[in-house]
Amino acid sequence: MSSRTDTDLEDIDIAVFSKEHPPKHAAILKRGNHEIQLGRFKITPSLPKSHFDIKEVKEEIDVKYKRQIAAWAGKNNAHIKGYTNWAALDVEWNILNPKY
Repeated sequence: MSSRTDTDLEDIDIAVFSKEHPPKHAAILKRGNHEIQLGRFKITPSLPKSHFDIKEVKEEIDVKYKRQIAAWAGKNNAHIKGYTNWAALDVEWNILNPKY
C-alpha cells in the first residue's frame, strides 16, 4: 500500500495481504527485503493522530516505525486516488479479505 515516493516512510513499506484474519491489520516490511516483517498494526476506523494511536497486533512495534506510520497515515495514497493512506488500507483490506 505504500510507495517508494512516500517520504514519511524511511526504511519500511506497508502492505495488506489476502487470506488474513481479524482484526483488520497491515504489515510493516523492511524496505529492500520484504521477507523481513517488522510488525503488524490494526487498521482502526479513525485516522491515527500520533504514534500512540498505532495499535499493535501481537508483536511489539518499534516506536520509530509507529511515528513514521502516523505521519504517513493522513497523506494522499499513491495507488488509490482521493484516499488517504489510512483509508486506502481499509479499502484494500476489504477487497483482499471480503469474508471479514
